[in-house]
Amino acid sequence: MGFNLSDWEVLRYLGWDNNTISKATNHILWNIPVYRFFDKMEYAKKFASGESIRISTLNICRGYEDQQRGDKEEGKLVYSTGDSVLSGTYKTPFNGISGEDMTDCVISGTIDSATILDAYVLCTSMNYNPFKMGSFGYCCVKIDSPLKLAYFLTKKIRNELGDVVGKCEFQPVIYDSIYFAGDKDLPGPIGFVKNKEIYFDQREYRFIWFLKKEINNLGYIDIQCEELSEFCKLF
Repeated sequence: MGFNLSDWEVLRYLGWDNNTISKATNHILWNIPVYRFFDKMEYAKKFASGESIRISTLNICRGYEDQQRGDKEEGKLVYSTGDSVLSGTYKTPFNGISGEDMTDCVISGTIDSATILDAYVLCTSMNYNPFKMGSFGYCCVKIDSPLKLAYFLTKKIRNELGDVVGKCEFQPVIYDSIYFAGDKDLPGPIGFVKNKEIYFDQREYRFIWFLKKEINNLGYIDIQCEELSEFCKLF
């Protein structure tokens, strides 16, 4: 079963526009190996063969009591103006405040936030280090191409759920605070920023499938995708 699509063709299929592709700086990371850990060998074998791939959701991840697996602030960024002296047009990362004649105005204590209500998510690691993965388990599948994984799973998920499934984004997680202030830039794309002190050892590489509309009681889905067997193997 051949795979002869260019990176550009795959990314366009996944919902990336030309401008986003041209600005992307992580193309080197699209085809590096990543690792998926399991607590049972039977699950690892089913993933590697493509027999059954379980795709979770952000809300499910928010609900885990185990801190290593769960994060109540998944898919969230929070911005505070702090004590900002403003002149001209001012915009927060998520909303805007503007005034053509503003000069040396002070905005203090304004807080703005953005949260992904829910989305499908698959978490892997850039490091093969089972002893750092704790409750995820020690059984492992090596995935040779994140780009191919994103492509084939997106096809299957869209076949399963239809047009409600939108863009698929995938990249290494950025370890920083989700809280930022003043004139600081966004720490990273929403859904791909996690607390460094708690999660850095996981060195996560994440796949997110965004939804075009909200779905109530979104649960995990099990996907059959035999194409994965060509670039996934027990490790």
